[in-house]
Amino acid sequence: MQKPGAYIITLLTIGISLLFQSGCADRIPPKSELFYSVFLDDSSTFRNTFLGEAMKEVMKHEQGIRPIHRDAFGLKYELELSPECRMMIHYLPQSMKSGGAESRRIASIVANVNLNSEVETARLYNEIEDHFNLLYGRENLTGKYGNYTWNCSKNYISSMEVNLSLGNDQKNILMNFVDTQSGQIIDSLENTNLSVNP
Repeated sequence: MQKPGAYIITLLTIGISLLFQSGCADRIPPKSELFYSVFLDDSSTFRNTFLGEAMKEVMKHEQGIRPIHRDAFGLKYELELSPECRMMIHYLPQSMKSGGAESRRIASIVANVNLNSEVETARLYNEIEDHFNLLYGRENLTGKYGNYTWNCSKNYISSMEVNLSLGNDQKNILMNFVDTQSGQIIDSLENTNLSVNP
Protein backbone atom coordinates (compact mmCIF):
# COMPACT_ATOMS: atom_id res chain seq x y z
CA MET A 1 0.00 0.00 0.00
CA GLN A 2 1.39 3.37 -1.05
CA LYS A 3 1.67 6.11 1.58
CA PRO A 4 -0.55 9.22 1.03
CA GLY A 5 2.53 11.50 0.68
CA ALA A 6 4.09 9.25 -1.95
CA TYR A 7 0.79 9.15 -3.84
CA ILE A 8 0.62 12.98 -3.94
CA ILE A 9 4.24 13.19 -5.12
CA THR A 10 3.51 10.67 -7.90
CA LEU A 11 0.46 12.68 -9.01
CA LEU A 12 2.47 15.93 -8.96
CA THR A 13 5.27 14.33 -11.00
CA ILE A 14 2.80 13.07 -13.62
CA GLY A 15 1.07 16.46 -13.74
CA ILE A 16 4.36 18.37 -14.18
CA SER A 17 5.45 15.91 -16.87
CA LEU A 18 2.18 16.39 -18.79
CA LEU A 19 2.44 20.18 -18.50
CA PHE A 20 6.02 20.10 -19.77
CA GLN A 21 5.09 17.89 -22.72
CA SER A 22 2.13 20.09 -23.69
CA GLY A 23 4.32 23.20 -23.35
CA CYS A 24 6.87 21.74 -25.79
CA ALA A 25 4.17 20.73 -28.24
CA ASP A 26 2.82 24.30 -28.27
CA ARG A 27 6.14 25.65 -29.57
CA ILE A 28 5.59 24.11 -33.00
CA PRO A 29 2.16 25.26 -34.14
CA PRO A 30 0.04 22.65 -35.91
CA LYS A 31 -0.01 22.95 -39.68
CA SER A 32 -3.18 23.75 -41.58
CA GLU A 33 -5.21 21.34 -43.67
CA LEU A 34 -4.19 23.38 -46.73
CA PHE A 35 -0.49 22.87 -45.91
CA TYR A 36 -0.99 19.09 -45.83
CA SER A 37 -3.00 19.11 -49.06
CA VAL A 38 -0.04 20.87 -50.74
CA PHE A 39 2.76 18.72 -49.26
CA LEU A 40 0.95 15.43 -48.43
CA ASP A 41 3.80 14.54 -46.04
CA ASP A 42 6.98 16.01 -44.61
CA SER A 43 9.32 13.05 -44.96
CA SER A 44 10.14 13.47 -48.68
CA THR A 45 11.32 16.36 -50.83
CA PHE A 46 7.75 17.09 -51.95
CA ARG A 47 4.49 15.07 -52.10
CA ASN A 48 6.11 11.69 -51.34
CA THR A 49 8.70 12.24 -54.11
CA PHE A 50 12.46 12.65 -53.67
CA LEU A 51 14.92 14.47 -55.91
CA GLY A 52 16.99 11.85 -57.73
CA GLU A 53 14.11 9.36 -57.78
CA ALA A 54 13.04 7.75 -61.06
CA MET A 55 10.45 9.84 -62.92
CA LYS A 56 8.10 6.85 -63.27
CA GLU A 57 7.68 6.76 -59.47
CA VAL A 58 5.93 10.15 -59.44
CA MET A 59 2.75 8.71 -60.93
CA LYS A 60 2.55 6.22 -58.05
CA HIS A 61 3.07 8.99 -55.49
CA GLU A 62 0.35 11.18 -57.00
CA GLN A 63 -2.11 8.38 -56.20
CA GLY A 64 -3.64 7.80 -59.60
CA ILE A 65 -3.98 11.46 -60.62
CA ARG A 66 -3.20 11.74 -64.32
CA PRO A 67 -0.63 14.32 -65.44
CA ILE A 68 -1.94 16.96 -67.84
CA HIS A 69 1.34 16.79 -69.75
CA ARG A 70 3.94 14.02 -70.04
CA ASP A 71 6.97 13.98 -72.33
CA ALA A 72 10.80 14.02 -72.37
CA PHE A 73 10.68 17.31 -70.47
CA GLY A 74 8.92 15.74 -67.50
CA LEU A 75 5.50 15.54 -65.92
CA LYS A 76 3.04 18.37 -65.30
CA TYR A 77 0.11 18.11 -62.89
CA GLU A 78 -2.74 20.51 -62.26
CA LEU A 79 -4.54 19.96 -58.96
CA GLU A 80 -7.54 21.66 -57.42
CA LEU A 81 -6.82 21.42 -53.69
CA SER A 82 -9.94 23.36 -52.70
CA PRO A 83 -12.36 25.78 -54.37
CA GLU A 84 -9.95 28.57 -53.29
CA CYS A 85 -6.64 26.88 -54.12
CA ARG A 86 -5.10 25.35 -57.23
CA MET A 87 -1.60 24.02 -57.77
CA MET A 88 0.54 23.32 -60.83
CA ILE A 89 3.49 20.94 -60.34
CA HIS A 90 6.33 20.22 -62.78
CA TYR A 91 8.61 17.23 -62.18
CA LEU A 92 11.66 17.81 -64.38
CA PRO A 93 14.22 15.14 -65.30
CA GLN A 94 18.01 15.20 -65.28
CA SER A 95 17.97 15.68 -69.06
CA MET A 96 16.71 19.26 -68.48
CA LYS A 97 20.04 20.17 -66.86
CA SER A 98 22.70 21.79 -68.97
CA GLY A 99 25.85 19.69 -69.05
CA GLY A 100 24.14 16.81 -67.26
CA ALA A 101 23.88 13.27 -68.60
CA GLU A 102 20.59 12.16 -70.12
CA SER A 103 18.53 10.64 -67.33
CA ARG A 104 14.93 10.05 -66.28
CA ARG A 105 15.73 10.85 -62.67
CA ILE A 106 14.08 13.89 -61.05
CA ALA A 107 16.41 16.90 -61.02
CA SER A 108 13.88 19.58 -60.09
CA ILE A 109 10.37 19.94 -58.72
CA VAL A 110 8.57 23.22 -59.36
CA ALA A 111 5.26 23.84 -57.56
CA ASN A 112 3.11 26.89 -58.15
CA VAL A 113 0.27 27.40 -55.64
CA ASN A 114 -2.49 29.91 -56.47
CA LEU A 115 -5.01 31.10 -53.91
CA ASN A 116 -7.92 33.55 -54.09
CA SER A 117 -7.04 35.37 -50.85
CA GLU A 118 -3.94 37.38 -49.94
CA VAL A 119 -4.52 36.53 -46.27
CA GLU A 120 -4.61 32.78 -46.93
CA THR A 121 -1.57 33.07 -49.20
CA ALA A 122 0.43 34.87 -46.48
CA ARG A 123 -0.66 32.28 -43.89
CA LEU A 124 0.40 29.36 -46.11
CA TYR A 125 3.67 31.10 -47.09
CA ASN A 126 4.57 31.53 -43.40
CA GLU A 127 3.78 27.88 -42.69
CA ILE A 128 6.00 26.78 -45.58
CA GLU A 129 8.82 29.09 -44.45
CA ASP A 130 8.67 27.66 -40.91
CA HIS A 131 8.57 24.12 -42.32
CA PHE A 132 11.64 24.71 -44.51
CA ASN A 133 13.53 26.38 -41.64
CA LEU A 134 12.87 23.30 -39.52
CA LEU A 135 13.86 20.87 -42.30
CA TYR A 136 16.81 22.69 -43.88
CA GLY A 137 18.01 24.92 -41.06
CA ARG A 138 17.86 28.67 -40.56
CA GLU A 139 21.63 28.77 -40.93
CA ASN A 140 21.19 27.75 -44.60
CA LEU A 141 18.63 30.50 -45.31
CA THR A 142 19.37 33.50 -47.54
CA GLY A 143 17.15 36.22 -48.99
CA LYS A 144 14.31 38.24 -47.52
CA TYR A 145 10.60 37.76 -46.90
CA GLY A 146 8.95 36.98 -50.21
CA ASN A 147 12.04 35.42 -51.76
CA TYR A 148 14.00 32.87 -49.71
CA THR A 149 16.59 30.23 -50.64
CA TRP A 150 17.98 27.32 -48.61
CA ASN A 151 21.18 25.56 -49.73
CA CYS A 152 21.56 22.27 -47.95
CA SER A 153 22.22 18.57 -48.12
CA LYS A 154 19.97 15.76 -46.95
CA ASN A 155 20.67 12.10 -46.35
CA TYR A 156 19.17 11.23 -49.76
CA ILE A 157 20.97 13.94 -51.79
CA SER A 158 24.39 15.52 -51.43
CA SER A 159 23.45 19.04 -52.54
CA MET A 160 20.09 20.74 -52.94
CA GLU A 161 18.68 24.25 -53.31
CA VAL A 162 15.16 25.11 -52.22
CA ASN A 163 13.54 28.37 -53.37
CA LEU A 164 10.37 29.90 -51.91
CA SER A 165 8.87 32.98 -53.60
CA LEU A 166 5.74 35.02 -53.05
CA GLY A 167 4.12 36.33 -56.26
CA ASN A 168 3.75 40.04 -56.93
CA ASP A 169 -0.03 39.74 -56.71
CA GLN A 170 0.33 38.27 -53.16
CA LYS A 171 -1.86 35.31 -54.19
CA ASN A 172 0.79 32.99 -55.58
CA ILE A 173 3.54 30.88 -53.95
CA LEU A 174 6.31 29.31 -56.03
CA MET A 175 8.51 26.52 -54.65
CA ASN A 176 11.46 25.07 -56.53
CA PHE A 177 13.50 22.09 -55.28
CA VAL A 178 16.69 21.67 -57.33
CA ASP A 179 19.33 18.95 -57.25
CA THR A 180 22.55 21.00 -57.49
CA GLN A 181 25.06 18.16 -57.29
CA SER A 182 25.56 17.73 -61.05
CA GLY A 183 24.82 20.68 -63.32
CA GLN A 184 22.40 23.60 -63.21
CA ILE A 185 18.69 23.67 -63.95
CA ILE A 186 17.81 25.80 -66.96
CA ASP A 187 17.14 29.37 -65.80
CA SER A 188 14.27 29.87 -68.24
CA LEU A 189 12.01 27.86 -65.92
CA GLU A 190 11.66 30.85 -63.62
CA ASN A 191 10.59 32.98 -66.59
CA THR A 192 7.93 30.49 -67.64
CA ASN A 193 4.41 31.46 -66.58
CA LEU A 194 3.27 28.48 -64.51
CA SER A 195 0.29 30.16 -62.89
CA VAL A 196 -3.17 28.68 -63.06
CA ASN A 197 -6.04 31.10 -63.62
CA PRO A 198 -8.77 30.28 -61.11
